[in-house]
Amino acid sequence: MYESFFDLLRETIQGDGKEAITKVTGVSNQEELLEAIAHIIFGIETQKEIVIANDFSLSKMITIPEGVSLRGVGNPKIQAPTDAGTALQLLGDNKISNFTIHGDHTTRAVLVNRKGNIVIRDMVFDKMGADKTNYSAVYIRNGDSGNEIVIENVTIQDCVFKNSASHAMVLWRMKRGKVVNNIIDGTTGEHKHRGNGIRAEDLDTCIISGNTFTNIGRMGAEVLGGGTTCTTISNNTFDTYGLNEVGGVKFAISVGQLANNVVINGNVAKNAPKGFGYEIAQDATNIILSNNIAKNVGQALSVSAGCHNLTIHGNIWDGSSNKYQAQLFQCWSIDYSNNLSINHTFPIGDGNKRGLLVNQCNKVNVRGNTFEGDYNSSPDAAIYFYSHLSKDNPRSYGTWDEGGKISANAHSVDNNVLRGGGTRLVTLHGIELAPDSNSSNLVVK
Repeated sequence: MYESFFDLLRETIQGDGKEAITKVTGVSNQEELLEAIAHIIFGIETQKEIVIANDFSLSKMITIPEGVSLRGVGNPKIQAPTDAGTALQLLGDNKISNFTIHGDHTTRAVLVNRKGNIVIRDMVFDKMGADKTNYSAVYIRNGDSGNEIVIENVTIQDCVFKNSASHAMVLWRMKRGKVVNNIIDGTTGEHKHRGNGIRAEDLDTCIISGNTFTNIGRMGAEVLGGGTTCTTISNNTFDTYGLNEVGGVKFAISVGQLANNVVINGNVAKNAPKGFGYEIAQDATNIILSNNIAKNVGQALSVSAGCHNLTIHGNIWDGSSNKYQAQLFQCWSIDYSNNLSINHTFPIGDGNKRGLLVNQCNKVNVRGNTFEGDYNSSPDAAIYFYSHLSKDNPRSYGTWDEGGKISANAHSVDNNVLRGGGTRLVTLHGIELAPDSNSSNLVVK
């Protein structure tokens, strides 16, 4: 009988002005869960929170109707189905909390592909996702590429993702979403584009904050797309990533493909000798990268491919093993200021060692930065400028005169400091500075 697993009798405890506490007997197997859902759909039960009381297994995907919530008591464990593709599908206005979904890397844990208003909180996802396209532990996407609708108001908070295949989370066309205070430990992928903690496209007014990423196969958080705007990635820790043996770039945070108005602040990327710290790429614009740390990574920063209107301020690059600690490539209108670059371990003599390489860019203002290192020849300068962006390049910025010069939009290099035994602060190779730049210690090649 229904009353045996979802008791209609409620015990109410009153006391000292506190709200009433309601205790409900929970479901203990798949059949009881389905029956509880049926009773809610047909109006037999008006209480729309289903309590999960015991461990059990699923043999098929369970669809949770709009407005229905699942809550575990004592962290019960649900075994995901092996061949259904998904354990739980949420149709909208749902909350799931306080239980574990575990599997064998064949199934998504949660699919959201209808409406938003979803809360996923205090959950554990263990060995979920599958190493193939469009799979992850939590998958939020509606429709095929080019036909998606926006899914609004999704919160993923205080959850643990363990040993995820493909990605821990895929977030696609999400608006007003929050991914906060989660632990993502272990992602893998046998394809160069898999193995992220978060793989996101077109995030509008979203927050990714306070999460901890460890043992990540590829990237910590990859946020792409022209629909990505007004989004903040802050105060996350990325410890040990870029572990996949397959190729492809590997960053703690990557923002690109026309993303705009994104703030990347207060993050820590560390212990990734095969990975990079931070990437801004592919025509991203109006990006603020501030107060972040990259420690013991291959390269701290890469900016490329038509990015412009960027503020890179107050970051600490502590330890890089590549020949460039930070690189700006084919981009323009950038303020690179008050950053600290130390412990650049690439050896002099094995290639051109640069703390900051500004390569084929226009209107880059490098000011107030501190570099510490053994930069002591013109090719091994702490700051190395190489060529302006060609006037024939469609991504070029600025007004060119007949001689191909861009004096009105030239770079400026002001009030930077080199310490720690190095002798070469700045090298200019085929470029000119703005007339009001007051830098000294220049070498012109």
